[in-house]
Amino acid sequence: SKQTGIILNSVMDDFSFPYFKNYFGLPGSPNNQMKAGKRPLSSMSPTIITDKNGEVKMVVGASGGTKITTTVAQVIMRALWFGENIKEAVDAPRIHHQLYPMRVDYEYGTLQQVVDGLQALGHNLTRESGSVICALFKEANRIIGNADYRKGGEVYGIM
Repeated sequence: SKQTGIILNSVMDDFSFPYFKNYFGLPGSPNNQMKAGKRPLSSMSPTIITDKNGEVKMVVGASGGTKITTTVAQVIMRALWFGENIKEAVDAPRIHHQLYPMRVDYEYGTLQQVVDGLQALGHNLTRESGSVICALFKEANRIIGNADYRKGGEVYGIM
């Protein structure tokens, strides 16, 4: 606050600090160092998808640092491109590549042939937990939601 001098920021870890890794173990970037009045870079990706008529079809939001964007993308692809229902899309195992460190993170439940195929291509793989997502999907006159089992919570709605 400009009046009190108290820092009002719940995302301080989103800033980079020289010589320190963040909560997710990633090194800081000079472009994201803390500065007065500056907002930190963020992977937040709240997403609303509409159909060709502008009607909301799907809403997704995730937490999990740099894994947010790949989680959001994979859930959307599974639901819209691969025809999975929202529970299947959210609950499915996911993979993530950060570029640095140079490795692919994959979740428990990833098909062994996928893991073997990535290793055959020369990727370093680590089994690790991913991001957490919640999603809503609208079909006909109903809205279906799913809260990721990876974190406590549940879906509840009133219509």
